[in-house]
Amino acid sequence: MLRALAFVPEEDMVLAYEELLLHIQIPFWRNFLVQYFEVYYIGEPDHYGGARGDGKFPRAYWNVYARTLNGMFRCVLLCYTHFMFETENSKKLQFFVKNIIL
Repeated sequence: MLRALAFVPEEDMVLAYEELLLHIQIPFWRNFLVQYFEVYYIGEPDHYGGARGDGKFPRAYWNVYARTLNGMFRCVLLCYTHFMFETENSKKLQFFVKNIIL
């Protein structure tokens, strides 16, 4: 279920996550989601208004809903590699990908 959150539209992701929390009945998983997943991926709720900011990894970065519809890369590693090919400081990565992986 958590993996499916990456394919939910970004504006609906927090609602989908909160709905998922309602159906988790194993305390270990609920604690994991609240203590780790919220901090790094969903964003912790604001104590004043209940709104959530981004986690340490912004939702726009790991959400692949729009990229899937547009036929773009869905893997973050591929996106990162593509980004590195376009920067000047990426000569070592370009060599590695072209000569060793491919």
